[in-house]
Amino acid sequence: MPSTATKTVVSDSVAGIEVWRPTLTGTVAYRGSGVTHRYPRHWHDELHLCLYSSGSGYLGCRGTSRQVVSGDFVITPPGEVHENWVDDARGISFRSLYLPQPLFSKVAHQVTGRAAANPQFPEMLVADAAIKESFLRLHCSLEETQSDGGSRLQQEDLLLQFLHLLITRGSDAHATSQALKRERHAVRRVREYIQEHFSGSIALTDLAGLANLSPFHLHRVFALETGMPPHAYQTLLRVNRAKDLLRAGWRLSEVALATGFADQSHLTRHFRRLVGTTPGRFTADRKNVQDTPAHA
Repeated sequence: MPSTATKTVVSDSVAGIEVWRPTLTGTVAYRGSGVTHRYPRHWHDELHLCLYSSGSGYLGCRGTSRQVVSGDFVITPPGEVHENWVDDARGISFRSLYLPQPLFSKVAHQVTGRAAANPQFPEMLVADAAIKESFLRLHCSLEETQSDGGSRLQQEDLLLQFLHLLITRGSDAHATSQALKRERHAVRRVREYIQEHFSGSIALTDLAGLANLSPFHLHRVFALETGMPPHAYQTLLRVNRAKDLLRAGWRLSEVALATGFADQSHLTRHFRRLVGTTPGRFTADRKNVQDTPAHA
């Protein structure tokens, strides 16, 4: 499966909407800006999630209508008949995501610990700030179109984090009360695998198969054991390797390629975030330290 997403602009009849298919299987992402299109009564086969960022509009559903404004987060379950319209000429802006029902049910089973889990959403408008912040992080990550070998793992991590919050705090389901076991041996195998393949594209499902755990369970125990989720662990390995290569005198473009970053700017962004300085400054500072004579 390719690690990049294809983004296209939909027809003029729905001006201001971009739609693309992320690498997460079956998902479809939308980003709307100043949209005025009216959607008549319809339903989706998927779970539809929408975070409004500016403007205002209306949602008609369950025998009533309600206004939606910036900051509102709406969950539309599969098969839920609804309609949307805007009465403001400036339109409304939003980020939305369609999740296939089988994917959602699979994660719900992992989160709740119950087979055939099918959480229901009593309220379509969710006010929980943590859910909204998690969705925004996920959607922004899905919007990345650069060829980042670690982006797929990061997106899967963010999806699991978001769905865990959505299911445990936004639905009628509850997580299992069974104590979480520390699967140290499984985590060790996964760490060794990431260390060996850190520069390539790694999928959370592959790591889960290696550990013989569900993706959700692996994600949780890995974070408990290491202090960070798998994608952050992989990124840190890449940056640490980049530091070694920079010390050895490699050019920045060569370092980016060897460590699995999309390009120099991608490496620089993560390097500065984790090291506190740019790669160029990092090598310059080392040279200055080496060239400075020792004091008696």
